[in-house]
Formats: sequence, C-alpha cells, structure tokens
Amino acid sequence: MAPALVLALISGLPDDSRVAAHARDEPYGWGTDRHLQVTQLDLLKQVLIAAGRWKPGKAPKFEPFPRPGNAARGPKPKSLSSLIGRQG
Repeated sequence: MAPALVLALISGLPDDSRVAAHARDEPYGWGTDRHLQVTQLDLLKQVLIAAGRWKPGKAPKFEPFPRPGNAARGPKPKSLSSLIGRQG
C-alpha cells in the first residue's frame, strides 16, 4: 500500500477514532462533540449557580465536569530541565 494512500485514509478518520485520540494524547472516545457537551454542562451549572437565590456566602462551589487526562498531566513545567526530569 502506498504511503500517500495510508495518509489519506488516516486523515479521513473521525476525530473520536483511536488513531486521532492517540495523536492528541487523549483517551479513546473523547472527540470534539464530547468536549462541547461537557463545556455546555459546565456553562449550565455556572448559569444556575449565578441565577440562584443564595444567602450571602452560601452559593455552591462550581466544580467543572471531569475531563480525561486533566489530573494525570499535572502542572505545566516551568523549564526544559524540569520537563526532562519528569520524563526520566
């Protein structure tokens, strides 16, 4: 099979395919549609909290919907040496 044909086939895959998920370093099944749905849920939560009649200081805390890989990635590295040290 020609390499150009393989690249054409891979580029035609949906964004929630295993190949696309591996290229984005995300879990399988989390495509653009899932990210948009979760963002809509977070927005709805924030609107409901903002529109509620809460006593001062009693409004519930906003907790965003968990997304894959957020906790596993950890903080961003501050330097190249810390990034290399984290891989080792």
